[in-house]
Amino acid sequence: MKEDLKNVTQGNSSVSEYYSKLKRFWDNIEELDEIPNCDYGVMIDCTCSMLKKLHTIIVRDKVMDFHMGLNE
Repeated sequence: MKEDLKNVTQGNSSVSEYYSKLKRFWDNIEELDEIPNCDYGVMIDCTCSMLKKLHTIIVRDKVMDFHMGLNE
């Protein structure tokens, strides 16, 4: 699925249609790659910002996917 995502381009689609295609891939991948929960329940009290950093990485990757497939 991730390989297919890398091959998605805007082509003849509008930017909105292109984004919708990407979003479907992202949603499916996120469903399969769930962020694991801590077995000890300490994530609620976590102060290391690991989840925020992970979210930032995921968003950055989506922005890159989007820009790489846009028409010039």
